[in-house]
Amino acid sequence: MATGADIHGKLAEYRARKAREYREETQKRNFWGNVGYVQGGTQEVNRNSRLRVPHQITRILGQNTSLLTNPTFLKFVLWLILLGFFIEMGFAAVYIVLSIFYVMYVNMRSGGRGPGELSAYSVFNPNCERLQGTLTAEQFERELKYKKLDD
Repeated sequence: MATGADIHGKLAEYRARKAREYREETQKRNFWGNVGYVQGGTQEVNRNSRLRVPHQITRILGQNTSLLTNPTFLKFVLWLILLGFFIEMGFAAVYIVLSIFYVMYVNMRSGGRGPGELSAYSVFNPNCERLQGTLTAEQFERELKYKKLDD
């Protein structure tokens, strides 16, 4: 049977481990929590270093994700370069308007409806089924005719 000293020792060890885990988790959540610098993909704290990087940035830099391989980022950079070109030519407003139209066109839905998905226009649905919550002319008339007025 365990003695009281053994139990207290194990309890102190458990509490210390939980406190350490809590501190580590807090540092991960806190963006500016653990300030250090990147060296070899790991974070080390060096008080005399001039280059200081927050913990989350260190974790991101440690991963092999590159902005240069992100297509959205590259499209944005190309758009900015072209914007600068059109500013020099004096057609920046036209370029921005055309860019807005392009974004609207690209984001419009090009595919058909999925299985079981109803159209917003009831004439295109099977049996002319309306969407739930659609206000019809018949319902509007009924509500106008039979509604009691409070005097």
